[in-house]
Amino acid sequence: VGSAASKIETAGLSDRQRIQLAYWTAFREVVAERKGPVKPAKPQAQTWLMFSGGRGDVRLVATANFQRNRITCQVTTFGQYSKPIFHKLFEQRGAIEAEMGEKLDWRERPDMKESHIVLDLE
Repeated sequence: VGSAASKIETAGLSDRQRIQLAYWTAFREVVAERKGPVKPAKPQAQTWLMFSGGRGDVRLVATANFQRNRITCQVTTFGQYSKPIFHKLFEQRGAIEAEMGEKLDWRERPDMKESHIVLDLE
């Protein structure tokens, strides 16, 4: 049954979409094995995968661009509390970046409803 469902799910997909779906499916399995606080959505044949993290106004999104060999992970704040949440995180950026061992790209986007915190790996 699982094999038949998988064939139906991938019918009509391009080679690129099949690769995307396979990548996000494997990615989701690794995340699930770690039993962490974030839960990825059902994998789709697309360049991104969204995670739930317990707050409705914060999203965690991973993207994979196989043509450019680029992976990003992005925290997006949006809605009524977007800017206060972003500012609170920005106040702690030193500690956050030290814990991650990576420099992040902090994009407040003052004229927009959402802000982004991006880790870009090439």
